Parts: sequence; C-alpha cells; structure tokens
Amino acid sequence: MGRVSIAERQLIELARVLLERSRVLILDEPNSALNDRETQRLFAILRELAGEGITVIYVSHRLEEVFEIADRITVMRDGREILTRDTRLLTIPEVVEAMVGTKHEDLFPARDGVVDEDGPALVVSNLTVGSGLVDVSFEARPGEIVGLAGLAGSGVALLLGALFGTRRASAGTVQYPDGGPLPSSPTRAARRRVSLVPADRHTQGLMIERSVASNVVQVAVGALRSANPWLSGRAVDAVADEQIGQLGIKTAGPSARVAELSGGNQQKVVLAKWLEVSPTVVLLDDPTRGVDVGAKHEIYGLVRRLADSGRVVLLRSTELPEIVGLADRILVFYRGRLATECRGGDVDASDLLRAVNTGALH
Repeated sequence: MGRVSIAERQLIELARVLLERSRVLILDEPNSALNDRETQRLFAILRELAGEGITVIYVSHRLEEVFEIADRITVMRDGREILTRDTRLLTIPEVVEAMVGTKHEDLFPARDGVVDEDGPALVVSNLTVGSGLVDVSFEARPGEIVGLAGLAGSGVALLLGALFGTRRASAGTVQYPDGGPLPSSPTRAARRRVSLVPADRHTQGLMIERSVASNVVQVAVGALRSANPWLSGRAVDAVADEQIGQLGIKTAGPSARVAELSGGNQQKVVLAKWLEVSPTVVLLDDPTRGVDVGAKHEIYGLVRRLADSGRVVLLRSTELPEIVGLADRILVFYRGRLATECRGGDVDASDLLRAVNTGALH
C-alpha cells in the first residue's frame, strides 16, 4: 500500500467511528483535510445519522458550514457558554459577535497607517512564470497591505512562489526594498529579509512535534548568517518567550510541543518564526486558514501592525471578506494575468467574487 494522505486517514477514521453506530457522535473539525466533494458527502451521512435519531455534535470554525449542517448552535468563549439558539434564528454576524465579543464589522483593524510613497518598494515588472503567470507588473509600498485575489490557477500561487524563491521566473524582473533581484531559493529569500507564511502550516510551516522555542528560532538560526547556530537552551527560550509575549501565544511555555497548541496559536508560532528574521517584505498565504474567529481577529491586528511598522505586506486569502477588510489595495488575478485592481474600501466581498470569476469589476 502506498503512502496514505491526511485526507484519506481522516476518511478512514470517520468510517471506523461510523461503523460503531454510537448514539452520540462528536466530530471536531472532521473535514479539515477534505475537499468540497468529500465534505458534502460527509454532510449527507451526518444528516442520515441525525434522521436515525443519533445526536451529532459538530465542532468547526467554518461558520458557513455550521449554518449548513447544524440545527442548533452553541457558542463557547473562555470556558463559558455564551449563546445557544436554533440556527434558523441566528445570523453569521451574531455568532461572530458572540464568539469574539465584538461586532462583525469591528473584526478588522482601522486603516489608519501611512503608506510610505517615497520609501523602498517591491517593484514587479513584466513578471512571467511559465504559462501560469504572464506579464505581471505592480508596486507595493512600505506600510501598505496589498491583497492578492484570484481563484485556484489564477497565478497568485505562482507569484508568491517566485517572490520567495520556490519558483523560477521565465521573464521579467523584481526589485526588492533592499535593491536586489528575485531570490534563487527560500534560504536566500530569508537572508534578504523576505518571509512567507504558507497556507499549510502542518506540512510547510511547522515542526509539529518539536517545541515552540525550536520552531521560533528555526528560520533565523538556519538561514541568517548573523545568527548564532549554537544558541544555548536558555537563549532559545528567551527568544521564544519574547515572541510568546508579543503575539499573545497561549502555551504552557517555550518547551511545550507545538502539537499541543490550538490552531490559532500554532499559526502565531509560524508568524513568530518569520518575524525573527526582521522581514521587510511579508508574504501571507491564507494566514488564517484553519483557525477560529477569535484567533483570526488577533491575526488581523498583527497583520495591520506589520504594515504600520513599515513592512511591505502581500496578502492572499481564500476568504474574500478578509482581503476586503484588511487590504489597502487589491490586485485581482484572472487566468494568469493581473486583470484589475481597486482600493480595499471601494468594494465588498460580492464585488470581489464577481471580479475573480470574470476578471473585471462591475
């Protein structure tokens, strides 16, 4: 038998549980590794089980799916029950407010930073990567969050890969704030103070079975020539403690295993290790994937602070309201090309959805 994927392991585990035919079934993020088709099949099975009188408790951060599958919703916060109500009597903004303690429209920090129009920018000129990204040009300034919106295959992933040195450009040039060209590898990108927070933290962002401290210092010690590869355990813990405090990482301490942390705190560890290289360019690829609304709210604030501190921030997200709520400017990619752009406050999520599907704003 070949290697079993995470999604296949999850489906096998679900099948085993279903065969036991329990009267109460508790599912914690059961579709985290499933695609849309597999998720809908799971939902169909859960509806059949509920129809047979089995109680299903479904835990998920994906509110759209909760509203699709649940008859009743309970919100817990800080160990207390905040709300229990029939789903038909609730809206997503009401659930968000109960989860976070703030209104849905207040999830995103205010755009009160100043974009440095004269500072050293990231300048992309006629960049082409194979046939998937063609003749793309734009500038991103210090203090600016630039949103990257596009469907799978639109070219956004290729752009991020080229900027971080994992994909080779076929044509075009890029000038970074340090004046240098495209990095030839992620290690060289890190040495140039370019960071990438990947979409899949489990396989690309973390050493999941290692400690918080080991993860926090991983990039700085491994990539930066100025970093000391022989840091003492006490020095490593001190570095981790500083990031734990600054990012509000909820953990028993720097020696705790990352696997023991919640999804939101794991993502903060990914952010922490890249902040250790003091980046001037921050590439964020779906930075809130797999975390709850409360953790998202905290990460949104961190992203805004990164921009306000003079970094160039490029943000890709599969959740279009995030791009609308966070980005100062949005670049829309369609079929490998930069199709259009707009100011973050000038569109809503429905406008952006039409744009990524058609290549034009209406």
